[in-house]
Amino acid sequence: MTAWPRTTPPRPRQRVLGPWDSRAPARRRAHGLTADERAALAALQGGACALCGRTGEPLEVDHDHRHCPGPTGCRSCVRGLLCPRCNTALGKIGDRNIPTLLRYLAR
Repeated sequence: MTAWPRTTPPRPRQRVLGPWDSRAPARRRAHGLTADERAALAALQGGACALCGRTGEPLEVDHDHRHCPGPTGCRSCVRGLLCPRCNTALGKIGDRNIPTLLRYLAR
């Protein structure tokens, strides 16, 4: 079986990066942390998630949404680095519901 001859040039595989893409330069500076500061924070945590201790996954910056309610916070509201699973769970629970969750789990 032979492939049909291509009559049009192939489309470029790389799309233009939007402001919320993780590879975009502005996104890399989210929360006001430089790459060195982020690496120092990861080393302080032993390269593991601050909640579950899981290693081997890319760590995401967790920030206090009460201080900076938008998607990117400032340097002073960074709490630590979390694995994607813990960061998603914390985002779904919400900062305001954590005391309620802890009381529920203590029952």
